Amino acid sequence: MANILVMKLSDYLAETGVSLDQFADDVGDVSISGVRKWLHGQRVPRPEQMRRVAEITAHRVMPNDFVLVDTIESTQSQAGAEVVGDLACAGAGK
Repeated sequence: MANILVMKLSDYLAETGVSLDQFADDVGDVSISGVRKWLHGQRVPRPEQMRRVAEITAHRVMPNDFVLVDTIESTQSQAGAEVVGDLACAGAGK
């Protein structure tokens, strides 16, 4: 089985030089604004769009890249904020 380098959509577009306009056309049923929202985590592609993204990118950008990465980063960020808050509270009690 061949190794597949999985990457974020933004990395794929930068590496391949594909424009937002061309990518939106390739996916179909999405505007440039829609793709931009995917890139910034403001929207998640519908299942059929996710399938098309995987096909277009030769499975280098997968559905989990839209869902899990943002969830993991958000969870890590929240955990870091809680630790900082706990340290601040502990320091105030001295």
